[in-house]
Formats: sequence, structure tokens, C-alpha cells
Amino acid sequence: MKYFLHHRLERRTVFICLLFACTFFCISIVASNATQSKSSARSTITTHPLVVSTAASMASVENPLIERPVSVSNSTVKKQACILTKFNQSLLADAVGQAPESIGDIMQELENLEKDYIDKLQDRRSSYGIFAIGEYDDDIENSETRYLAGFEWRIFNDGYYEAVRSDTKKILQTQLEFYQLRNDMKDRQLEEDLYNLFLVENFINLTYYREKSAFLTLLLDKRVEQMAYGYTTKIDVFDTRRQLKNAEHNLAFYEQSNNTGIAVEQLKTLNILETVKLQPIATLIDLAQSNSYNLKIQDNFIERSDFFPTWTNDIAVNINAGYKQEFYEKNRTIMGIEVEIPLMLDTSRQSLVDTQKRIYRYQAKAIKRRLEQRVKKLFSFFNFQQRRLLGQQEKIELFIAKIQRNREKEQNIIQQLDDDPTRNLDNIEVSMIDARYEALQTRLKIYEIVLKLMALTQTDSVTALFEFSQ
Repeated sequence: MKYFLHHRLERRTVFICLLFACTFFCISIVASNATQSKSSARSTITTHPLVVSTAASMASVENPLIERPVSVSNSTVKKQACILTKFNQSLLADAVGQAPESIGDIMQELENLEKDYIDKLQDRRSSYGIFAIGEYDDDIENSETRYLAGFEWRIFNDGYYEAVRSDTKKILQTQLEFYQLRNDMKDRQLEEDLYNLFLVENFINLTYYREKSAFLTLLLDKRVEQMAYGYTTKIDVFDTRRQLKNAEHNLAFYEQSNNTGIAVEQLKTLNILETVKLQPIATLIDLAQSNSYNLKIQDNFIERSDFFPTWTNDIAVNINAGYKQEFYEKNRTIMGIEVEIPLMLDTSRQSLVDTQKRIYRYQAKAIKRRLEQRVKKLFSFFNFQQRRLLGQQEKIELFIAKIQRNREKEQNIIQQLDDDPTRNLDNIEVSMIDARYEALQTRLKIYEIVLKLMALTQTDSVTALFEFSQ
């Protein structure tokens, strides 16, 4: 009886061992197939023609990540991260012939006309106060006549002095109109520049969502296939489908929006924005205040205050010379002077002029204060966005290091529990696309600040805002 029981136990032990061996063999085969399926799906994603693959972008740099392990601080990784956050040639605007005339071009033509007009106006004198005078009377009853013929030079009232005063007022009035016109045109130019930047932003978003949609489409197919083998969950599939739906929705919107690529002259500026340094804030404030048309308008008002009516406007001094004949008299050749001086003096005029000037100076003081505040605000925003861009480059450096680490794990048979390097690579690819275009959007935000600073300081060149080391 004991022998029989012992024999049955040995047979059962052998059976259990065989069962465990078969189970382990089956699990190994399933894991191998899943790994092959996973590798095949990943290969399909990274080679899709619509996807501007991050791996392909990095492959253009020497010493690609796949060759050897690299650390986050490695110079090659920094170079790759910097390249990925810059605009490349594929984002340039298409050449469509001659571009339409911009508001900046119109302003340049207006400035040339204004300068020529002001120069001619300053050289012109509307009147020198010299008049030809004549008079003739006929006494019918006595058959007598009288006449006067000669010249008169009116110096003050309705004469030379009044003409100089009137011409100066005309010059100031014309300058005021031009200042107001330029101020309005500068605002329109900034609005046009920001609109063009908006079109570029639409184009960047279109490219972003097109790339992301293509990648997620292939990733969703891969996730569905993996779920069929029990390798992933419904939540993963749902999340991937949700991301794809959102990307396709945004893609459809930007496909219907107006957009344009980056101009060639903007590309270089956009790609160095993380390295340049603005002029000292005091220099920028001085530029803004010295070139401000609003301040020039106040100076114009102050200068025009001196043309407040005064008692000297009623003075008349006329010098005349001519030939004259009166009734019953002989002919005479005469020279003379005629003077009219008002007896009432305006003693309150200067007080009124001084008060008017103080009003305009207070207005100018407020304008200067507001210009200073706006420059400081834009200066702070520039530094913030610049630091943000550098942080995004560091984020991409981290993603590159993670890609390298997970590729090493893919080639290593022994892995930790719940560690799937290929799955991690897929997720990092999506994050890399997001991070790259987020950095490009940050560059556009920095460039928007540059455009606003150019408008505020009235500078025509971007280089005037930057401080370059000698």
C-alpha cells in the first residue's frame, strides 16, 4: 500500500514539472511574437512618409544617438536639441512672384514726400509785404483830377512780419499733421506685422497637427493590434484615439485658415532669439522717448502756444514812395511812413501762454511715463520667453536621452517588471513632437515682442534693439 502511494506521488510530481515546463515554453513564444509585432509596428510608424520624424531630424547630426550612450549634458545632445527647436527650410514661404506693397513701403514713400514738402515750405515766403498802390479821382464839376501811384512796404500788420508768422504757423500745422499721420501709419504697420505673424503661426500649427495626426494614426493601429493579443488595454486605445481625434479636429481647422510660411529674412532672426541680448533697458527707453511721435506732437503744441494773439499783431508800420497830385495842387514826388500803435496792452497774454505750455508738458510727462512702463513690460516678457525657450531645449535634451536609454533596453533581453521600452519610445515620440512645436511657438512669441519693441522705439532694423559683443 505504501509503495503504491509513493509511486503515485512520483508520477504526479513528474506531471506537474512537465506542465510547468510547457507553460513556460508557451509564454516565451507569445512574448517573442509580441516583441516582433511591437518592433514591426514601431518600424512602420517611424518610416511613414508624412511624418517628419524626430529620429530623422536627429540623424542629420553627426554621432546619432543610436551609436552609443550619451548623457543629458553632452554637447552633441545639446546641438541636436537646439536644431530641433529651430525653423528649417521646409517652413519657408513659397516664392509666388512679387510681394504686394507693405505698409512699411508706403510709409517710406510718405516720409520722402513729407521731407520734400517741408523743405519747400520752409524755403517759401507767402508775402514780403510789398504792394503797388494807386488811386485816381475826377472832380466833374470843377474839372479837376487827382491821382496817386507808388509802392508800399507793409512791415507788420498785413505785411512782412505777419506773413512770416503765418508761414511759421503753417509749417508747425503741417508737421503736426505729419506726426499724427506717421503715428497712425506706425500703428497700422504693427498691426500688419502681427497679422503676418498670425499667418505664420497658422502655418506652424497646420504642420504640427498634420505631423501629429499622421503619427497617431499609425500608433492607433498599432495599439489596436496589441490589444488583440492582450498586450495593451482599452484605456490605452481610448487615450490614443482621443488624442488623434483632437489632432484631426485642429488639423481640419487650420487647413481652412489663411496661412503663410516664414519669410527668408525672418528665418535668421527667429533662429537666434535664444542667444541675443536686448540693449540695456535705459537705452531702449531713450529710443522710445526720443522717437515718439506723441512726444513730438506735444512739443509742436508747446511751440504753437507762442502764437497766441498779442497786441503786436495790431501794430501797423507802412513805408511808401510814389508820385502824387491833389486837387488845385502841383504834382509831387513823395516818400513817407505810416504808423499805427494800439494804446491798449494785453497784460494777461503771457500768463495764458505759460499755462497752456504747462498743460502740454504735463501731457508729455505722462506719455514718457507710459513709454517707460511699456518698454519695461516688453523687456521683462522678452527675458521670460527667452528663458522659457531655453527650458524647452533642455526638455528636448531629456527626451533625447530617454530615447537612447529605451533603445538600449530594447536590445537588452533582461528587462525589469512592467518595463516596456518600445512603448516608452512611442510615448516619447509624441511628447517630442509636442515639445518641438511648442518651442517653435515660443520663438514666434519672442519675435512678436521684438516687433512691438520696434514699433515702440520707432526703429527700422531689428539689430538696433540688440546688444552685440565686440
